[in-house]
Amino acid sequence: MAQSLKNSRTKENLMKAFAGESQARNRYTFGAELARRQGLYAVEKIFLFTAEQERAHAERFYELLKEMTGETIEIQGTYPIDDNEQILGALKAAQHNEFEEADDVYQAFGETAKEEGFLEVASAFFQIAEVEKLHGRRICQSGKTLEDGSYFRRQKKENGCV
Repeated sequence: MAQSLKNSRTKENLMKAFAGESQARNRYTFGAELARRQGLYAVEKIFLFTAEQERAHAERFYELLKEMTGETIEIQGTYPIDDNEQILGALKAAQHNEFEEADDVYQAFGETAKEEGFLEVASAFFQIAEVEKLHGRRICQSGKTLEDGSYFRRQKKENGCV
């Protein structure tokens, strides 16, 4: 049986995840603006799409904290400062951050929630970790197309279609 969130590590992990997702959303909007200024509109759309998904993750973590309504939760965490000047640097940093969330952070948070008896919270961490992995893969692919020059290449016509 789950204990109260009030005296749990899960409460702090949820707030860390909320803060991290909120910050990631902002980093993605910064990246989208950089991509737009450089005329990389497909990359801009990827950043904006991912930013919206990060908002949804933050909202889910916040909902799971509803038992703490009216309280203030103090947390200590580490959050990345990424390259906002070079689009490839921003993409590589985003890819790294997404894989770190998916493979390390949310796995650990999910295990803690499970140990403390918060199965719904554990499930949310594990499910969102899978989405973060998809983010990392999508961002990786965008970076590769920029690095290898295929971002600007026109696809071959097949059956009269581009």
